[in-house]
Amino acid sequence: MKKITFFYEDIYMVGGAERVLSIIANELSKKYEVEVISLFKPVDKDKPVFEYFSGISILSILEEGRYKPLTHHWFEISKAVRKFLKNYQTDVFICATVRIIPFVRFYMKNNRFFMWEHSNSFAKFKLDLWQIGRFIGAKKADKVIVLSDRDKNNYIKKYHVKSSKVVRIYNPSDNNPLSSEYDINSKLIMSVSRIVEGKGYDLLIKVAKQVFSKHPDWKWRIYGDGNYKATLEKEIEANDLSNNVILMGYVKDVKERYKEHSIYVSCSKTEGFSMVYIEAHNAKLPIVSFNINCGPDEIITEGKNGYLIEPFDINEMTNKINYLIENPKVRKEMSDNTGFDKEKLNIEKITKEWIELIDGSIK
Repeated sequence: MKKITFFYEDIYMVGGAERVLSIIANELSKKYEVEVISLFKPVDKDKPVFEYFSGISILSILEEGRYKPLTHHWFEISKAVRKFLKNYQTDVFICATVRIIPFVRFYMKNNRFFMWEHSNSFAKFKLDLWQIGRFIGAKKADKVIVLSDRDKNNYIKKYHVKSSKVVRIYNPSDNNPLSSEYDINSKLIMSVSRIVEGKGYDLLIKVAKQVFSKHPDWKWRIYGDGNYKATLEKEIEANDLSNNVILMGYVKDVKERYKEHSIYVSCSKTEGFSMVYIEAHNAKLPIVSFNINCGPDEIITEGKNGYLIEPFDINEMTNKINYLIENPKVRKEMSDNTGFDKEKLNIEKITKEWIELIDGSIK
């Protein structure tokens, strides 16, 4: 049986990438031996939040906490990773966190090596490791897996690589409608994401302040957790939004919560191919999002099932949210148009694409 290894920064975190990794690993374990290596493991967690099948081995290299930011501990982390992987054997090694590519670059020449991009090549982060990782991966990996056609084209153009090297595989969806009826009477706005700086919560506060000055009877629920949460709590309080912007924390059954809401809003500054957009449409929610790289414009049809806002036009986003609040019939029409070509996100189809990629690479 062929062995497939996923290497990730921290599988114990809560986010879309961690959830998708568990889904893909579980599906592939039906055909291959699958092992998941987490660079970090928190001392207070015994197992990942997202479930892995019992046949999948979960390994970790370092205890989380001592080694962040990564750039301050380059030598220690590199030494630990090199020691761990020195005699490690696998058929396909898939690095699923771009910024840790530099720590495993030495391992590329020993195996079939894939880089799995969960954000996009347009994204610019403060840490240079993201850009270094993408450059090394684009040049040295056997395959680069991306989440959207726009990102595939950008990888090819930006890094001057052959089109055959970059493969677009969507994140999977269960394709099941989450709600049969849209609650037109709901006065709840919804956002779901990890609460980190890149998700645009600084912008969300500015939008919320304008929206609730006009519609104080509405509320905005935010589902998720992250290192920006304490800052966000202070901003909510400082802007007198405590009665309207509600931090729900991490909710395990969040997919069941969509149906309670009326509008889905994303203020994110960058995405890969966020599955929350699909989940929102499955729950028949119209979406208001900045038209960022990458993904929203492959899911939202402007004016039909949501609005794509020019990044990062706070006033226009506020206007569109207010318009939907004030026009329930428009919300209902958009709800009725939330169909998406979900077949291309079917889990069986996505798994088949992964298997074809893996088998085609190790013949």
